[in-house]
Amino acid sequence: MTMIEPPPHEPVDPAARKRLTSAERHSLLQRQRFQCAACSTKLTLELEGRVVLGAMVDEHVIPLALGGSNDLANRELRCPACAKAKTLKDLKAIRKAARILRRLEGNEPAKRKINSRGFPRDPLSWRNDGSGDG
Repeated sequence: MTMIEPPPHEPVDPAARKRLTSAERHSLLQRQRFQCAACSTKLTLELEGRVVLGAMVDEHVIPLALGGSNDLANRELRCPACAKAKTLKDLKAIRKAARILRRLEGNEPAKRKINSRGFPRDPLSWRNDGSGDG
């Protein structure tokens, strides 16, 4: 019986992050109905009768480091709180992908077995003696 070989992996060269133009930002805002992509919080404020843009962060749906692109289809606007949560999740995924890649290349050191210190059993425990009277 032969082992199934994993497909050859090609390293993804992350593209440089591209800033949104004002027209692209406005297009994204209209696509999202001026709401955060995650929690639907309004991304605009009304000050003195004028509608102004509030705090928002431009995020890639699939991060560039994981093979995402700078296309508008891969971009979304989020409120700062949702952007921070997504960034933390993305960083975890990027670290895991790097770990898997190192393991496939043979550069990841083998995991060490955790040695127990061998604590003695509790002398008052009923499991220690087989007499059953305890």
